[in-house]
Order: sequence, then C-alpha cells, then structure tokens
Amino acid sequence: MNSATLKQLRKVVDVIADKDPSEDYLQWMLGGPLSDLLDANRYDFNRDAHRKALGLKPLNPPLLNFISTIMLPARTTRFVPREKYVVNMEPGKHVKLAYVDPVFMEGADEEIEEPTEGIELRRYVLARPSVFTPVMEEIRKEGFATKTTRSELFSMLEKQPDGPKSNAGPLLTNGYANLFEMVLKGIPRLVGVRWGGCRGGWGVSAREVSGPRRWDVGDQFFSRNSRLPSAA
Repeated sequence: MNSATLKQLRKVVDVIADKDPSEDYLQWMLGGPLSDLLDANRYDFNRDAHRKALGLKPLNPPLLNFISTIMLPARTTRFVPREKYVVNMEPGKHVKLAYVDPVFMEGADEEIEEPTEGIELRRYVLARPSVFTPVMEEIRKEGFATKTTRSELFSMLEKQPDGPKSNAGPLLTNGYANLFEMVLKGIPRLVGVRWGGCRGGWGVSAREVSGPRRWDVGDQFFSRNSRLPSAA
C-alpha cells in the first residue's frame, strides 16, 4: 500500500472518529459497513441504493413518485367534447367549468370518441421541479403509455364536479396542477387542469409539450396503466 493510500485511509478513520469517537461505534463501522464498502464493486456502486438500505434519504430523489391506479368506468355512448366542455358556473350537478382553453378544443368537432370499455390510469406526483417532457420520458421508460383523452379527463371531472365540495377523487383541488398528455388535432399537447380562483371552478388549459414551464413539487401527472408495445 503506497503512502498516498495510507494517508487517505487515515483520513477516513479520522472522519469516522469525528462522527462518533466511541469504541462501540468504531468497531461497528470498521467491522461492518466499511468492510462491505471495501468489498463492493466501485464501478457498479449505487450510492442511493446504499443509503436506502441504511434508512437514509436519497441524494438524488426520483423525479416522480407513483401514487396509485385509477379505474375509469366504461362509456356506453359517444363522447362529444363540445357538449361536455361547456363553461358553466351555475349551481347544479354539472361539472363547474370556469375556463376551457380554445387550444384544448381544437379539432374537437372531428374528434368524437366512440364508446369504450373501462380503462385504468396511473397517478404520479412530481418529486422535483421539472419541465413536462422529462416527466413523460420517465413514465415511458417504465414502459407505460402516456397519452390520455378528453373523455378520460371528463370522467374524472364528473367524479369531482364541485371540486373540494365533492367527494374525494383523483384530481387535486388544492391549487396544484393535474397534468395530462393528449393528442389534439393531431398535435401532442400538455393539458393542465386546476381548481381555483375566487369563484372556484375548474380551469382547463392546453399548451406545447416542449414548453419551458417548470412544474412544481406536488403537481400531479397521469398516464395510462397499459404497457407500450415492445421494440422490435
């Protein structure tokens, strides 16, 4: 062992001793964790996995935390977007819509959805601030399809028509964003849904998926629970 290596080893021991100089701690550290580290393959060492085994927080937290799956009911009639996404804040059992972005309605007259069987979605919460594209890429890396539809979003809105006054549902009503990827008039769009404003009400917006907007920790993302086809 050369002098440089010996100096580095002494430094490691000094750091351990400064952390806790008790004999029990030193014997445990030198006889257990440090021995394991010396045996580890340094070219394939995952520090976050090591910290998780020790009950410590990761140095590089995941971009997303998976929360749950959501089962949406089967739809037995055709879904006509312009009949459903109507701004209406009057009292009643309908979905209280305060704003519907014109971009969200582009192509809506041609994009009538046929009846479908029930479908399952996945729900994630953002763990680190991020623009939209890396989030969708992360979900696709897991093998899940990311694109949803207007009718699937509306099924969730129908479960929470009056926001926080409705029974609990999958959509956040605390001012944080609920985010989806949809193809509208043939163009992939980021669709955002929020409850808020002085009058309350749902707002639905649509923008480019590659936009610079950074989303906040706590914002929610949805994808399908179906697997992407395997690459040939």
